[in-house]
Amino acid sequence: MLARLYEAFDPIDVESVAAFVYWLAESYGLRGRLRLLDMGCGTGRTLPSFTALGWSVTGMEPNTQLASRPEIVVGGFADLNEQNTYHIVTAINGPYSYLLARADRLDALSRVHRALLAGGIILLDVWNFIAALRHYADPPPVEKVVGGQHVRLQREHIFDFHHATISQVETYNLPDGSHHTLTHTLAILTQPQIAAELQDAGFDDIRTFPGYASRRPAPVTGSQMLIAARVP
Repeated sequence: MLARLYEAFDPIDVESVAAFVYWLAESYGLRGRLRLLDMGCGTGRTLPSFTALGWSVTGMEPNTQLASRPEIVVGGFADLNEQNTYHIVTAINGPYSYLLARADRLDALSRVHRALLAGGIILLDVWNFIAALRHYADPPPVEKVVGGQHVRLQREHIFDFHHATISQVETYNLPDGSHHTLTHTLAILTQPQIAAELQDAGFDDIRTFPGYASRRPAPVTGSQMLIAARVP
């Protein structure tokens, strides 16, 4: 049930994501039948759109309640042990930020670096917290009909500025009075910080984009931050 609710309220436009990643691959010189790994893929909503591009697609998701498709491997960055396998690794909708310690993020990037072929690319999609905090407001409740039931989603943000984290608590309230809760704790990361971590892990040709509608690298000014980099 939680997977169904999460997918229903997921704001990601999968077609826009797939179109951007296709363009991004070509901009880095990657063409043909590519192999893509989507880390932290949730319910795997993006996977059919990537498959429709003619690519070989795998998803990895550590939350067993969300990993509901057969092409999803249960696991996270620390479970990635493949070498020279993929042309593209994506981390869409924030999974890189779930790695709270720098050592864990560097380990994750090192694993991705090994899993990519030479010339392969990584795409990190994270929340640009600096811009978000400047214009911060408590998120309003959202209501949708899911499986014939009126469901109300209330999101709550809990900031821990000492540890530079934010916890997003998602409570899905059902008409019968029951509810399902999902909590994400994310590191508050900046673009220079992520770029330095990518460089430390051996990536180069780092590019930033303000959103999935972008078709050229640009400074990040809004609440979304896309960062791509290449294995030399």
